[in-house]
Amino acid sequence: MAERFVLGIDVGGTFTDVVGLDRGGRPLMFKVPSRPDDPASAVMQGVEAFAAGVEVPVDSMLSDAHLVHGTTMGINTLLTRTGARTALLTTSGFRDMLEIRVGYKEERYELDLEPPVPLVPRRLRLPITERIGSDGSVVTPLDEDGVLAACQLMAGEGIEAVAICFIWSFLDPSHELRAAELCRRVLPGALVTTSWDVLPEIREYNRVSTTVLNAYVGPRVTRYVGELTGRLEERGFGGTLHFLQSHGGVAHADEVIRVPVRTLMSGPAAGPAVAGFFAGQAGVENAICIDMGGTSFDASVVTGGTVRQSRPVEIDGVRIGLPMVDVHSVGGGGGSIAWVDTGILRVGPASAGSVPGPASYSLGGTSPTVTDANMVLGVYSPGPIAGGLSLDGAPAESVIDGLAGEIGVGRIEAADGVWRVLTIDLAQAIRDITVDEGRDPRDYVLVVGGGSGPVHCCAIADELDIDRILIPKAASTLCALGAIVMDVVYELRRSYPMQLSGSFDVEAIDAAFGQLERDLIGMLQGEGMTGDRATIDRRVGLRYREDEIHVDRGLELRYREQLWEIMVPMASASIDMDTIDSAVDTFHERHHEIYTYSEPDNVCELVSLAVRATVPRRLPDLDWDLGSHDAWVRLGERSVRHRDRFLNTPVLDGRRAPVSIPVEGPALIREELCTVFVEPGWTCTLEPHGAYYLERS
Repeated sequence: MAERFVLGIDVGGTFTDVVGLDRGGRPLMFKVPSRPDDPASAVMQGVEAFAAGVEVPVDSMLSDAHLVHGTTMGINTLLTRTGARTALLTTSGFRDMLEIRVGYKEERYELDLEPPVPLVPRRLRLPITERIGSDGSVVTPLDEDGVLAACQLMAGEGIEAVAICFIWSFLDPSHELRAAELCRRVLPGALVTTSWDVLPEIREYNRVSTTVLNAYVGPRVTRYVGELTGRLEERGFGGTLHFLQSHGGVAHADEVIRVPVRTLMSGPAAGPAVAGFFAGQAGVENAICIDMGGTSFDASVVTGGTVRQSRPVEIDGVRIGLPMVDVHSVGGGGGSIAWVDTGILRVGPASAGSVPGPASYSLGGTSPTVTDANMVLGVYSPGPIAGGLSLDGAPAESVIDGLAGEIGVGRIEAADGVWRVLTIDLAQAIRDITVDEGRDPRDYVLVVGGGSGPVHCCAIADELDIDRILIPKAASTLCALGAIVMDVVYELRRSYPMQLSGSFDVEAIDAAFGQLERDLIGMLQGEGMTGDRATIDRRVGLRYREDEIHVDRGLELRYREQLWEIMVPMASASIDMDTIDSAVDTFHERHHEIYTYSEPDNVCELVSLAVRATVPRRLPDLDWDLGSHDAWVRLGERSVRHRDRFLNTPVLDGRRAPVSIPVEGPALIREELCTVFVEPGWTCTLEPHGAYYLERS
């Protein structure tokens, strides 16, 4: 049998990254320009580059490879509104739920605020006569003739996807499941999805919005999975394909096809996980992770070694009720376009992407970008860069001259302005998830990823008074590396509303957990994730730390009549009054941490139950091939702009960097796929675990 290789893949707006481990555990990193029109081809190009790097034929390498893929397909489909033509079947009287939303404006003092446009227009939100009561009983039987009539209407409208969400169906899904059966019979080419499969929980708007979004992005996501799988199989693929999930774990491609919306934040979710990985190796528990690529800037917080999750979340006016890794994204990357808004310089959110890219790529780009400004400021120099591209100074100077003319300053001042505006914007994005939530960014280490992050991180840290920065050698491909670090995770939730006061049925809670766990194990069995260790190793793709799959339970609790709940992990697998009391005590503590107060005398309400199955994976020891160099190797020197002056700055070879020997800024460290800019006032040291540690001098 061929040797098994493990590859992480991250498809971004500008580059597609592929990271794999060679036979000795040495990470090999590759970047190729993304292909928005054909993303699978860029993935295959990266896979072929890795095969060449390990000197193994592609067919042989893929015969038993394990691929873990992060994709922005779902989120891009939503943001560009290019999803499927979707219809909604809902209980009669509730067709306007998507427009009523939660009953208030998101910006209540903006009088002319336009409400978000629903993903399904009203005429395609089709009411069906049926009703499940709040106790789970059938109040009105399902009108099957009405469902069939709706199917005929949808067939005439060319509907590609059908979302089905009935009132109280999470207590009894029989009506949804029967309606789905009828729809699949009449509309065999359409994707049909039910709220029971996507989000079987209380709160109607969260449920219907998430189910509609699953239908809306589903056809495009599943087509992409099919196209990629087909191309891999053409090259002899016989291994396993997993996808990153928004909640911070990975799952098999079949799960993506079943619930595509779970991959909405697939790409960015890997960043916090791998940031926690490197922070842990450096002995740090609290980290702010930033991932600055060509298109976006993603920021997240890791506290106590734990990646934060949020739900519900809103993206571009659409509510998603599924748990997601808490990543704050803004348009700020190397390809972000600088422009003038009534005399004021702005940067982003629009990006030049990979095609045509920044003007300095010489691929036809005519807009001034951050990369072009960095060329003018001396941070970048002409020559080859990642992905087979090259930088050219003349086009960069030309577009920055045009920007300078618009705002009435010189070329250098315009480029410097782009740098300053971007720094302020990105620092504010970090304040949004730290200062605004009662966290002091000075208490955290800044873990940096993305091709542009290592260039801008010192300026961002200066703006926030952060004293410590950690830049992995794999920074440029951070999320791709994160893909092969993250555990395999499956999760199920069910609403189970109950007041935890007086006499309540503890045995019923235990029985409900038992049913959830059986459903979850059934999913794992369907994916081949149960059985002996060797079988699971094949499916997971990496060794895991224990002989058993971990199954954890959690309760979502709130105070009586409160609107929002908090997930509390159960300290024990057994459910009795003591474990419930312990969970309630933990809820009070967490409520105080989040909201600065708690009400121990108030009644707690149980909202939902959750079970999470984790197959923990363990990477082989990573070999960064640091060598035994005893001094920094100078590649040259160039003049680089820092604040209001140019400084002679040495250019150092990161591929031959010495371990534990500090270098004072200013310095440019040229890595394989990115450049680290050590600004004046900072000291940089390469640590043995394969990351640069920067500290304010």
